[in-house]
Amino acid sequence: MQKTFGFQHNSNHIEMKKINLLFILIGLSVSVLGQDLDDFINQANSFFIQHVHQGQVDYGKAQESKGLKDLVATIKTFDFSKLDENKKKAYFINVYNLLVINQITEHWPTSSPMNINGFFDNVKQNIGGNSWTLSYLENKVMRPTFKDARLHFVLVCGAKSCPPIINEAYFPSTLEIQLEEQTKAALNNPNFIKTEGAKTLVSEIFKWYESDFKLKSKNVTTYINTYRENKITGKIAYYSYDWSVNGMLEQTKGQTQLEKKTKFNLQTYNTGSLLQKGRFDFSMFNSMYTQSKSNWMGVNYSGTRETFLSTLFQFTYGTSKNARFNLGIDFKLAASGKSTSSSKFSTVSRVLKLTNTDTTRVGLAYVGPRIKIQPFKSEPNFTMQSSVLVPTTPSSEGKSADENGNGALAFLEWDRIQWWTQFFFVKSFKKAQLFLEADLWYRIGYKKNQATALDVPLTLIYSYFPTPKTTFYALASHSVRNQYNPNNYSDAITSANNDTSAGLGFKYKITSKLNLELLYTNFLRGVNSGLGNTFNVGFRYVY
Repeated sequence: MQKTFGFQHNSNHIEMKKINLLFILIGLSVSVLGQDLDDFINQANSFFIQHVHQGQVDYGKAQESKGLKDLVATIKTFDFSKLDENKKKAYFINVYNLLVINQITEHWPTSSPMNINGFFDNVKQNIGGNSWTLSYLENKVMRPTFKDARLHFVLVCGAKSCPPIINEAYFPSTLEIQLEEQTKAALNNPNFIKTEGAKTLVSEIFKWYESDFKLKSKNVTTYINTYRENKITGKIAYYSYDWSVNGMLEQTKGQTQLEKKTKFNLQTYNTGSLLQKGRFDFSMFNSMYTQSKSNWMGVNYSGTRETFLSTLFQFTYGTSKNARFNLGIDFKLAASGKSTSSSKFSTVSRVLKLTNTDTTRVGLAYVGPRIKIQPFKSEPNFTMQSSVLVPTTPSSEGKSADENGNGALAFLEWDRIQWWTQFFFVKSFKKAQLFLEADLWYRIGYKKNQATALDVPLTLIYSYFPTPKTTFYALASHSVRNQYNPNNYSDAITSANNDTSAGLGFKYKITSKLNLELLYTNFLRGVNSGLGNTFNVGFRYVY
């Protein structure tokens, strides 16, 4: 009996040790997790103290901050899943603000987060092993989880119209106090809630997230008045959001340091990018297309080499502060040459004779105004532009000789009024960019018996950025043409045209403002089209 009792006693003793050890391990894990969170928030607090002053971020110094790099590295690996709701809320607020600052420093100097493609909706952030955009973190994680409208006064998106960022981190132990203080400060700030006579103007935040403010209040005005000392009595209106960056600037002879230094990242700048007010973009794209084969009305032709040389000049100017509306003008110089099918330089270079004969042409092909817009504020990656191009060279489609055999002219360019509308969508990755373009290109016949045609090209471009200055890209394009012929008259534009081409390109950033581009394309197939190649050299200058 004693042996049996002794065995039971030892067994119970062992079990108690296991239970105690389990509690110790649990306590240690909780303690370590809490310590890790405390360390992170303390480091974040030090960073905000050093780099945030009076609601402005010193992005220049933050760009060189090892502390910021360490914080971003911690965000990638930190396991927030075991945090309680209060700690998780404080953690995510700090994470959001740090990632906004980090992403701006990666493109600094810049005049606005909206100048960084996909800043909120496309650029993925590693948050505890999750690949989330800033928009996803805010709208799919924080808002539905915490259901707290005060988040909108502590999450700072890097723009002037955001509530001012504070120079401290958000701590779980003081989070409720901080949320209340920042909400009250924002809603009593005359720059955030503006009064113009009897009219009260409020941030568009209240329109975009109206449902959040109505969770605990009858309407937006009631919510605002909960915190305001001077209550709003009339109707409210919304002022336009100022997306200018909330960066620290030094005034120098009436011009801010940012205005002097701001530059576009030409590596990610593309045809669909828009300019902020006062900036301009000048591009010159030289293209030589040469063919010795073509397909026309079901018949393959060869034996003649046709070469077309063009220089397209495009000038674009930013006219709006929010970079959503640009104006521009296009004009195109063109030349053509016709010879035997030889591929010798002497036959291709016939295009350089720059004369007007039955085998060579030269002239200003067209000129026209252009507008470029970002139609949807919520989708900055979608833009469009439209041009109206007017032919400027008489008989640009060529003409036959007179009765004496004189005056024959070769083809130079379409003698139609061209209405060219382009739709762009871009998706950015860490070292790559996907660019989609869809066009509606009307060639409108304005003379008797001229056909009107609609070309619909679709283009896909994938760019890879191996270094900060070099870009390699591949493109594929397919175009289909539809046509209306008045009085069943058939002229040079055919209705059954379609072609497919592919190409490889290279860009080099010579300076922060000047880009060089090289591109080769090959027409792989075509119906009622040429089957040639293009050799292209382009320059773009953005100031």
